[in-house]
Amino acid sequence: MPIQLLLRPLGRLLRGVRAGTEGLLSNDAEIAAVAPSLRLTSAAFADGGAIPPQYCGELVDRSPPLAWSPVPAQTQSLALIMEDADAPWPRPLLHVLVFGISPRVRALPEGALARQPPADTPALVFGYNALGKRRYLAPAALPGHGPHRYYFQLLALDIPLSFRCAVRRREALAAIKGHVLARGTLMGTLQR
Repeated sequence: MPIQLLLRPLGRLLRGVRAGTEGLLSNDAEIAAVAPSLRLTSAAFADGGAIPPQYCGELVDRSPPLAWSPVPAQTQSLALIMEDADAPWPRPLLHVLVFGISPRVRALPEGALARQPPADTPALVFGYNALGKRRYLAPAALPGHGPHRYYFQLLALDIPLSFRCAVRRREALAAIKGHVLARGTLMGTLQR
């Protein structure tokens, strides 16, 4: 019996349990105080639209292409975070945490967040995701749980953020606070 069929009753049971958007990293009070002036887009889906199936699933290792508007002149680095606001957890489920994106970079090609990204992908530094791995987790909503909203959040920072070792969400948030110059969000949906 496929795992999807086994998980569907659990998804239905937990349908009313959702993390919510309040806990998104970009909704931290200090970060949210910065006006959302960056336009973050994807050629694969519109803001608020469904994320195509080729970018979704437990065994998928392909991230959608992302692009953004020019960042402020004083930007030293960019950070990219993706969280599931509808995961049945106390806070949004962290799918990816990336630092060290050069302010000269204006886009990440399809698959840039994969374990083996395309050759033309800029160097990226990964923090730990919700599963304790330093990699991208593709959207994979719990079957039967209803629609999930996945928030890609881009932050322009006034510091060249780097860490001696991989960090978790709380350390990243502490390092980012007070250094966000601009931010942008792209939301995609998935329902299984």
